[in-house]
Amino acid sequence: MKPLNANDTNPFDLLDKFFEFGLNGADKARNFLNPVFQQGDTFETVPQVKLHEDDDNYHAELDLPGVKKKEVQIEIDEGNLIINASRKDPFSNDDEKLIKYKRTLRLGKQVDSTSISATLEDGVLQIKLPKMKKAKSRTVKIN
Repeated sequence: MKPLNANDTNPFDLLDKFFEFGLNGADKARNFLNPVFQQGDTFETVPQVKLHEDDDNYHAELDLPGVKKKEVQIEIDEGNLIINASRKDPFSNDDEKLIKYKRTLRLGKQVDSTSISATLEDGVLQIKLPKMKKAKSRTVKIN
């Protein structure tokens, strides 16, 4: 069976072909669908982010399965938190084929960008975004 091209087929035909492979044919199905989603030697995806907050911090959690610390880059640029990660494609025998993850989060003025920290454990990237400390009100004595 030859791979399909997204431009010349109905998406429902793609799903039908995918399910023809059955549960044990994941590798065949991925190889069949790769030309539809993959660009060159990379497969790019935008990981979902879960956000929540507590009294002192905002928290962002991203799933990056199979990614190691050295494969993750986090930077702050013009008020954006930019997360880039990549890893070898486990379904390919070619070491050059990569899966790339990219996500950009807009930081508001309420985030202290100088104190952001992150941890990566079991494929889950957790980013702690400290809230800016609010100035306490006080009375000014006039001399």
